[in-house]
Amino acid sequence: MSSTPAHNDAEAGSTRVSNVQKKTTFEDEEGQVRESKRRRLIRLPFVVPLIGITIAVAAIISAVISKLMFNCVDTTIDDMTSILRTSTVERAHESVQSIVQISTNITYSLVMDRRVRMFLTQMQANDTTPMMSDPDVYSRLWASGANYSFIHNVALMLDTQEYLAIAVPRSKIFVFQDSTTFNATLNTTNLYRRGVGGVNSNGDVQLVGASAYQSPHLWPPFTKPSFASGNSIGKWQSAVPAGTEFYYQIMWWIWPDLPPGKADPSVQPFAHSMVAMSVSTIEAFLQTIKISPNAVVSLWDPNSNNAVYCRMIAASVAGVSGNRTYRYSVFETPQSLIRQTANYMRSLYPSAASIPDNLASTFIKEDGSGVILVNSRRVTDPYGLNWLLVVSVPRDDYLGTVNQTRKTVIAAVAGTVVGMTVVAVCVAYALVYPIRKLSETMVDATAFDFSAIRDGYLTQNSLFEPLEIARCKEVFSIMLTRFATAIQVNKKLAGRSVGAASARQSQVRDASMMQGSVDEAE
Repeated sequence: MSSTPAHNDAEAGSTRVSNVQKKTTFEDEEGQVRESKRRRLIRLPFVVPLIGITIAVAAIISAVISKLMFNCVDTTIDDMTSILRTSTVERAHESVQSIVQISTNITYSLVMDRRVRMFLTQMQANDTTPMMSDPDVYSRLWASGANYSFIHNVALMLDTQEYLAIAVPRSKIFVFQDSTTFNATLNTTNLYRRGVGGVNSNGDVQLVGASAYQSPHLWPPFTKPSFASGNSIGKWQSAVPAGTEFYYQIMWWIWPDLPPGKADPSVQPFAHSMVAMSVSTIEAFLQTIKISPNAVVSLWDPNSNNAVYCRMIAASVAGVSGNRTYRYSVFETPQSLIRQTANYMRSLYPSAASIPDNLASTFIKEDGSGVILVNSRRVTDPYGLNWLLVVSVPRDDYLGTVNQTRKTVIAAVAGTVVGMTVVAVCVAYALVYPIRKLSETMVDATAFDFSAIRDGYLTQNSLFEPLEIARCKEVFSIMLTRFATAIQVNKKLAGRSVGAASARQSQVRDASMMQGSVDEAE
């Protein structure tokens, strides 16, 4: 009777052990199946697609921006250069036209000046009156040109060439001619040079010092208009050599006994006002016209001789227009860009007179090293001026800015990609590290390693930790804690079951032994 319960307990224990073994075997087999499935799948760390996607997006955006920008530059480069050429030539033309207009206005203002006309009336009555005797007159001459750097001198001269007064603001001197010093043998008269010490509060020039030197009595002949309209008008003169360079003058004639601005064609004018620009003053002015690093702005004087074509007036490069006695033709100038431009323009227009008022063209350098953009505009006025403004610009001067912009874009794109890569790595690390740490904790938990609970990792909080990861840690901490507690409870229960089984087995042995002893006694 007593052996039956023990036998049943033994069978139950065997059954439980068998179930545990089966469960273990099942789990091992399931784990092997899962492991084989995992081996068949290619799994990448989260950081790899994150960085890859970020770089791809950055590259696509940068490529789109670069393509759009490069296409826009390529498709509009001709429009850009055309606009730049037009604007720069217009600016240069307006600048040159302005100095012509100012020079004309100054000569006319002297013709209309009441004090100047009164003085000339006195001289007409008594031509022995020296010009340096009237401070008002020479002070007006000085004030007319002192504020303009392109004006070399302003003068008042009798048409008989007996007297003149020349104000030279750049050199701060006055030059007076006195025909009472005429030397018939040498055909010279004395020129008196006076320095300008300053201008007082009334605008009167203070003359200082004095020196005299002899000069040819007669100046080069002047070209006068016909005055057929009965009005006094101005006239630009041919280039005149004097001193170390050439001068370009406009003159306006005066009849003191007639109303201001009126002329009598039947009577020779008594005097004229004059404004002169020198080659050096015009060159200094042209150098202030900034177009591009290698552009050359030049003024040409068209010539009826087709072999000469045009003569140089001045250029934005000093020393290429001529010397003190000779003006270079545009084919003789040492400035290569001007010379090549002249050869090209003559190939289009064999006569300088046929050059259009407004020209825009392009030619390839003689050595084939680049393209030159050429623009020309005529500079004219009602008083006989006929100059040609020519602007020659290497195309690379404009493209240089565009190419620099392209390099900047490339650098910016590369910097963007690198920057976004760095950002992606940082973001990936910030996101992946807590996920990786959490996954390692989970792996440890499968081996019944619950140190994460003891270390406090699952309960630590960080401002830089994403909300989802913090929530996962919290849930897993609760789950792991409960799981650990359950294991501990199971261990205790298992211990008690083993103790009870051992006690039952001892009781069975004791009962068996007692039963054996009884049988032997009988």
